[in-house]
Amino acid sequence: MEVSFITPFYDGNRYIDKLIKMVNANAVEFHKEYPDKEVELLIVNDSPDIKVKDLSKYKNLQIKVKIRRNLENSGIHYSRINGLTHACGKYVVFLDQDDEISKSFLISQYNSIGSADLVVCKGAHRYPDKTVFYYKNRYQFEAVKDVRKYLAIRQMIASPGQCLIRKSSIPKEWYLHIMRKNGADDFFLYILMFAKGCRFKTNSKVLYHHVITGENASADFRKMDESVNEMLIILEEIDYFDKKDLQTFKRSNRYKQNFRYAGKLMKMVYSLENFDLALFNIIFELNSVLRE
Repeated sequence: MEVSFITPFYDGNRYIDKLIKMVNANAVEFHKEYPDKEVELLIVNDSPDIKVKDLSKYKNLQIKVKIRRNLENSGIHYSRINGLTHACGKYVVFLDQDDEISKSFLISQYNSIGSADLVVCKGAHRYPDKTVFYYKNRYQFEAVKDVRKYLAIRQMIASPGQCLIRKSSIPKEWYLHIMRKNGADDFFLYILMFAKGCRFKTNSKVLYHHVITGENASADFRKMDESVNEMLIILEEIDYFDKKDLQTFKRSNRYKQNFRYAGKLMKMVYSLENFDLALFNIIFELNSVLRE
């Protein structure tokens, strides 16, 4: 088995048909160049009271479809780990049930990763009335490889569905320390991978769209803040990350959360208190505009 797609399922039967057809279309393109390399899709049911719909109608697929079931509702991170533990592929892709990828996603990512541990493609948020691309220019896109940007600004990879990841490069700490609050488990993964010395690579093609709905935890800032706070507590407990970097990460997170909910005067106060972080963010945003 070469590649495993892993998708947490939560009351998602309305997405199953599109999901299976989308991953199979990727396998069809992949097998044109690599006919002997297998692809699988693991659907992890995190809504135990709802069964995944009957899949017997899907005939002549070029993927193997497996269903895993959580004994109770356990969240996205646990579901991804459940799938990852049973995945047979050398590479993994974490897709949400309502994500969209082009049919050339897999072949393009596979041919791009080389000796790297993770490859990131370009993507966009798809709202009901508009599409917003993640990166304005190459400068912004190349920031996905710079851990300093994650620590001082924000998570640079909008969704794990942009990534093809070498399974053996995923740190054991991500398996062992399960986040209970949905939203930042992928951020946690990237931070651990950087700390491990993993190498990130970019693929400039737009291959991924994240569909924004009311069910997306990442679209709710307060829920995301709670999830990031949980991640920081775990990072402190496991003593895995550089202490100085962790302190920068904590201070940056506190600054961003205070700034987000403050009035104009307090925004200025918080920025002056964290002048180095504010300046780093301003320089990044200026470069993002000037280098368009």
